[in-house]
Amino acid sequence: MKKAALLSAVALMLVVTACGDKTNETANSNNSNNTQADAPANTPVEKADPFGKYAETVEFTTIVNNNPEAAKKFPEGESFENNKYKSYLESSLNVKSTPLWEANGAAYANKFNLMIASNDLPDIFVVENIDKTPAKTLLKRMYDAGMLEDLTTVYEQYASDAVKEVNASVDNKALENASFDGKLYGLPSVNDMNNAQMVWIRQDWLDKLQLKAPTTTDELMAVAKAFKEQDPDGNGKADTLGLAVQGAQLFNNDPFTLTGFVWAENAFPNMWVKDASGKLVYGSTMPEMKTALGKLAQMYKDGSIDSEFALRDGNKTSEFLVSDRAGMMMGMWWNPYWPIGGAIDNNPKGEWKAYPILTGDHVNVGNEFYSNSFMVVKKGYAHPELAVKIMNTMKANSTKKIPELLELETTGIYKASDSTRNQWGLNAQISPAFPDTTARTVKKFDDIFAGTAQESVLDIAEKPIFDQVKSEKDNPKKDLNNYKTFLAWMEGNGVVSHNKLNNVFNEFTGTTPTMEQSNTTLTDLQTKVFLEIIMGKKDISEFDNFVTQWKKLGGEKITEEVNAEYTKTH
Repeated sequence: MKKAALLSAVALMLVVTACGDKTNETANSNNSNNTQADAPANTPVEKADPFGKYAETVEFTTIVNNNPEAAKKFPEGESFENNKYKSYLESSLNVKSTPLWEANGAAYANKFNLMIASNDLPDIFVVENIDKTPAKTLLKRMYDAGMLEDLTTVYEQYASDAVKEVNASVDNKALENASFDGKLYGLPSVNDMNNAQMVWIRQDWLDKLQLKAPTTTDELMAVAKAFKEQDPDGNGKADTLGLAVQGAQLFNNDPFTLTGFVWAENAFPNMWVKDASGKLVYGSTMPEMKTALGKLAQMYKDGSIDSEFALRDGNKTSEFLVSDRAGMMMGMWWNPYWPIGGAIDNNPKGEWKAYPILTGDHVNVGNEFYSNSFMVVKKGYAHPELAVKIMNTMKANSTKKIPELLELETTGIYKASDSTRNQWGLNAQISPAFPDTTARTVKKFDDIFAGTAQESVLDIAEKPIFDQVKSEKDNPKKDLNNYKTFLAWMEGNGVVSHNKLNNVFNEFTGTTPTMEQSNTTLTDLQTKVFLEIIMGKKDISEFDNFVTQWKKLGGEKITEEVNAEYTKTH
């Protein structure tokens, strides 16, 4: 149930963001016979047409992450190496790709690292996070070794208006992140930054108790206390929870975690953030974390967080929603599919709404950087502009009908509504998306319902979502699947669209020698102390002892190493 709901939610999101998932990419690239080490790499031989088809077939090599589960979705007779969508893409540019090698999982990571160590690169490929090594670190490593082609000129000449517009929307910071000494060495991804946390609440419970929807942590604490004490379900029993919380994970993007609560207190656990001096510090050890833990301890003391939360994971906690014993949780936009979906199925009369938890005038959002992967070209490859054309093509294809593929798109992996069209193309692909892609989509929906826009403004990815949303508006709860989609997009993503978001980036996602040795010990220490503080087993002053212990057990050395690594790439 949980997996199906999550897959449904993720599929919907991928449709709109059109960001290629490397684990599902198809593609491939070709033979390095055309690699000319002596060719002037940044001198295009043709007029700079972003989508120009080559007069003669251009060959290139790449690598393939051949996910075996994804491979099962191909129609009979097709594969990563040979499929109709790949053929369409290659035909559109008159190119031919051949993989140097294929692998998946740990084998892919091993081959990738060996490929760099031996300087045996394909012509065009994507650099992504490998194990615990960030893509930016790998990019810098290849740049330092002189392995990569300078893409500055070909990007300026060949990048489509759509690709340039996306990069401009983040003030070209993604391009800067892929540049060294003022030169561009990778075509960066740009991702939809839809990582906002929110509080999901039974609106009918709020109305019954005549309570205002919470928009701050203090207001949330008051509502949670009322839900616990004032019988919001009206059954005459003291059996409702205040805030449904799981203990298996305290701070991640899973439902029922406390991430959004602590973010609202300017605390960013498990993230490396900048302090006032620009130095990277570990968010779990900052004073703001102590303040947030103090408030959570008060909620536990008040009974707003139930006494056995530490023993439950998300699945167990979801049972309280399904049984109508819980009417408030922290989560993300997709939670109407799961776990709220189970509550809706059990009690369709329940009314759910999403609200932001604000810090001043904005919602704090912990995020990775805009870009976490790069398309690169081996130094000396004769057609570096091809990488830019591939990006242009993937970006254009992500939101348009493709006449040549209409028959393919009616069933199977090629259906646009299944968001697979952008995942089964060349392995060397990155389709950049606006960081506010979700907000833009919701605004289109709002404008159509307000009568200020027509449905023609919707692209092929947005239309099926809108149809479900409109069906729900026209016939409320006639189809509960439409109701869940309406909640996810107009309520959950409505929080994203209708509020000012303050992105706080995790500035370091790699690993260091001391981190590899001590991380498990430090993580266990953090979990133990934080739970003890929340549950009242330790006074809030124990946080100061935790910080001292964290530093002593390796945290101080890790902080030095993290800052040293960060300096190398920034």
